[in-house]
Amino acid sequence: QAEFMISGLRDQVLALSCLRHSLPTKQARGADRLPVEILAKLEGGLVRSLNSSELQRAFEAGMDTFISELRIIDESLFSRLEPVLRKLSKPWDAGTSRVKGLKTQKPV
Repeated sequence: QAEFMISGLRDQVLALSCLRHSLPTKQARGADRLPVEILAKLEGGLVRSLNSSELQRAFEAGMDTFISELRIIDESLFSRLEPVLRKLSKPWDAGTSRVKGLKTQKPV
């Protein structure tokens, strides 16, 4: 599930980057024409194994790339979301929540 979610985040960031560069967004058809710097950032979001530290690393890289894209696309939205997105991308313990007062359940 974690790998699926991280890959989905990366796919959405890829689509945003393609849209910003007026490239096709469906099924990453414009990805090969993105600037090398963007592709390098997106590569950091690839999951290389399923251990928790690797999943966390790939998620943080994906969020960093998303935040960078957001800053370029909409500075006002970036200003409002960046602190929350940074907080969401940091490691956390199961059973805790980043939303004040919300208790999470342990998986069954």
